[in-house]
Amino acid sequence: MPSKKVVKGRYIWAIIISLMFIIIGSIISYIISILLKEDTDIKEIALLAITYFLINILIACFQYPVLFKWEYKKARQYSIFPAFMIFLLIALLGKFIGIDRIKEFLTFLSNNMTLSIIITILIILVIIIISIKVSEKFYKEKEI
Repeated sequence: MPSKKVVKGRYIWAIIISLMFIIIGSIISYIISILLKEDTDIKEIALLAITYFLINILIACFQYPVLFKWEYKKARQYSIFPAFMIFLLIALLGKFIGIDRIKEFLTFLSNNMTLSIIITILIILVIIIISIKVSEKFYKEKEI
């Protein structure tokens, strides 16, 4: 089977599974809030669902290249590596750019929600595209 189909199939599967669990989780959350007679804000549940979905997809985007590079046996040993790199990157940004400048940028983004949403979508799309390309390269190397 061509490497591109296998890799894209894995990413599509991750999206489908994430969507299923997000929908089920949102429904359960809504039902529980009704049973507990708490105020239910559909917008809040939707925002949390979207956030969880994006986090799941980003985790897959960082883990799949590792899985395709070292296969599943070895990849278990290295599966924490992508998450570690994200936290390391955040720490380095804080150190070199400065916490105050990061706070200013985040305040700017929170005051400009449309721009914030556009930037977030673009960053996520770039991460997904890069992840797919790297995964395809690693999978193709395994085929040879």
